[in-house]
Amino acid sequence: MAPKSNPATEFSEYLARVLNGKKLKGITRWKKNWAGKKGETADVAGLGPTDKARVLVEVERLREDPVSNVVKIWDWLEKGRVPQDVMFIHAFSGAYGGRKKPRKERAEFAGRRLRKEFRRATYKQISFAWKPKSGAKGIGGAAKRHAARLARSIIGLIG
Repeated sequence: MAPKSNPATEFSEYLARVLNGKKLKGITRWKKNWAGKKGETADVAGLGPTDKARVLVEVERLREDPVSNVVKIWDWLEKGRVPQDVMFIHAFSGAYGGRKKPRKERAEFAGRRLRKEFRRATYKQISFAWKPKSGAKGIGGAAKRHAARLARSIIGLIG
């Protein structure tokens, strides 16, 4: 029996698939649920030739506490689990434009503090228009279109 999936994992899997179709300097492949520490993963990671994470992507669809993803990456930086010059891209769905906006702002604050401590690391926030439905069983065409658009935005940030 195949392992059970969820919409967040499916979105990350599709995003990694789209990104794997692009050639980017310093990135040899993209992997979903990349483990920086046993039991903790980044949604998608762009890996270099030695399989070190060059880019980490956390996608916030509906999460109540996105700042915890910033703290997780901060911890990985502090413990040397990711290179000091890693780029962390924090992507927020349209759900963070309304009542969840303060959560996005707190994550941005934590990202600025992360940058002060780790000057070679990069923290970038990007938004994408998709407003996912709570309780969805999987992802459909709209989610895939938004994942493809998000991939283009990520590629634009990386250069």
